[in-house]
Amino acid sequence: MLYQRQCEIFWQFPEGGPTENITEPILTLNGHHRKVTFVEFNPVAELLAVSASADGTCKVWDCKLGDEVGTYDCKTLPQDLHWNYSGNLFCVSTKDKMNRIFDPRENHVAGEWCAHDGAKCAKMVWLGDSPRVITTGFNRGSQREYKMWDLRSLRKPICGESLDQASGTLFPFYDPDTCILYLAGKGDGNIRYYEVKESSLYGLSQYSSTVSARGLHLLPKKACDVNRCEIARIMKLTSKGDVEPLPFYIPRKFEGYQPDIYPPTYAGVPAMSNEEWRCGQNSNPLLMSLEPGNPVLSKTEFKTWDIDSAPKATTPVSPTPVNPQPLSPEPTGHTPSSPRSNYIPKQGKMTVEEVEEEMEILMKRLEFLNETLQELKKENAKNL
Repeated sequence: MLYQRQCEIFWQFPEGGPTENITEPILTLNGHHRKVTFVEFNPVAELLAVSASADGTCKVWDCKLGDEVGTYDCKTLPQDLHWNYSGNLFCVSTKDKMNRIFDPRENHVAGEWCAHDGAKCAKMVWLGDSPRVITTGFNRGSQREYKMWDLRSLRKPICGESLDQASGTLFPFYDPDTCILYLAGKGDGNIRYYEVKESSLYGLSQYSSTVSARGLHLLPKKACDVNRCEIARIMKLTSKGDVEPLPFYIPRKFEGYQPDIYPPTYAGVPAMSNEEWRCGQNSNPLLMSLEPGNPVLSKTEFKTWDIDSAPKATTPVSPTPVNPQPLSPEPTGHTPSSPRSNYIPKQGKMTVEEVEEEMEILMKRLEFLNETLQELKKENAKNL
C-alpha cells in the first residue's frame, strides 16, 4: 500500500513473499484533493479501509469493489487515524488540537474533545475493546505527555504524566493481549513501557538506545517467537535508514511455548463481509491461538457503550506521575498481571470517587503482595 499525491495504491504480495519486482498495482483509489497521509484497514470487515488526507477529510473505502463508502469532515489537517477494536468507529487527531470519533455508518461525529494544549503533533491509540484511549502530545510548556481518557466521560482525563522536553512526536502502541502500552519517541532512541490498568498506568521499564528513530511500528503478535517467550516486536526505522527489529521478552527459566503469556490474539482474518458491515452488523475481531500447530479461531462478545459527546474542551488537571525504572538496554518483558511498587498515591483533598479509586488500586496491590508472599514461602519450603 502506498499513499501518493491524492490517491491510494495497493499491491498484493504472493504467499511466501515476492520473488521478483512487482510493478503493477491491483487497485488505485482516487477521491482526495490533496496528499493522502494515513490509510488503515478495518480490523473486522473484509477489505474495508479508511484514509485521511491533507484536504481535511477522511474517506471510507470498499476496496473489494473500489467504491467510496463515505466522506467525513475533519475540519483541518489529520495527524493520526485509527479504527477501534470492533471496527465500528474511527478516531482522528487533528491539527486544531481536537480528537474526533466518527461513526461512519451513521455519518456523524460521535464525540470530540481537546486532549492536549500544545500545538505540536498529537497521537492516539484505542485500549482494546474497553471504552478508553491513550493520547500523546505536548502541554503548553512544550513537554511531551500522555493522558488516558474514558470515552463515556471526556471532561477530564483519568490519569496522565508529563515526560520530558524532547521535541519529537510520541508514538503510542498498545498490546491488548498483555495490557502493555509502549511509548516511543521520534528523533530519540527511548521506548517506555507501562502496564495499563482500569484507571492508572504502572511503569515497567525503559529501553534506551543512542540510535534515534525516524519511525516505528508494532508488529502483529503472530510475528513473535513464542518458543522464546517473546511478547512484542517493534520495527524501528533508524536515522541511518536501517530497519532494526526490537524484540521484547518475558524472562522465564525454561524456553518453549507457554500458554499463560499467550492468550488468543488478533488473527488478521475478516470476521464479516464488507456488505454485512455496511448493513449495520457488529462483531469483534477473530482471535487465534499462538500454540504451534494449533491455530484455533475464536471470538469475544461485542460490547457497546455511549460516548460523551458534550465536551469540546477539557478542564486542566495535574497529571498523576508514573516513574518507569530504567533497566538494561535490552528490551525485556514483564509479567503483565503484577502491579508495580512505584505507584504514587494522589495528594491533597480528594473527591469520594477519587478515594474509592485509590482504595481499589491499593486493594489490588495488597492482593498481589499476598499472592507473591505465598509463592515465596512455597519456594523457600521446597529449598529446605
